[in-house]
Amino acid sequence: MVGLRCLIFIPTYNEAENVEALYRRIESLGLASDFLFLDDNSPDGTGQVIDRLVAENPRVHAIHRPGKLGIGSAHRDGIRWAHQHGYQVLVTLDCDFTHSPEFIPEFLRCSSDYDVVLGSRYLCKNSLVDWSVLRKVLTGVWHFITAKLLRMPYDATGAFRVY
Repeated sequence: MVGLRCLIFIPTYNEAENVEALYRRIESLGLASDFLFLDDNSPDGTGQVIDRLVAENPRVHAIHRPGKLGIGSAHRDGIRWAHQHGYQVLVTLDCDFTHSPEFIPEFLRCSSDYDVVLGSRYLCKNSLVDWSVLRKVLTGVWHFITAKLLRMPYDATGAFRVY
């Protein structure tokens, strides 16, 4: 990863309580990375928190979309932005602390040997203990579909990745 431009991409929707804390935790890791937050017009003020972070650090960037357009298109737009701006390494993670940012340096080390590094919610027993039943069921259904129908045995629906 040495010498490669790295971007940490975090899509948000109603994450005003988490976005600055997550940013500060990642920033404290001392990585030579830029940040891109993409907010879907969160009604809780997430966009304003992000704009404050952008104003204080030139390595922080923001995309504000006009409404809730979905996580899939958010990732598509983030990947496109990273490519258009010349980044060679892209880290993606959720803003709700589902993913421990302290694993980012290890993911980056692994990315020197692999094109894609994936985090999984299924490696540790009880890792989803704080999730609602609906969220667990939906995640389980998507994991089943990708594992059985698409023959992708890894956690393909998770957002903690390095490309």
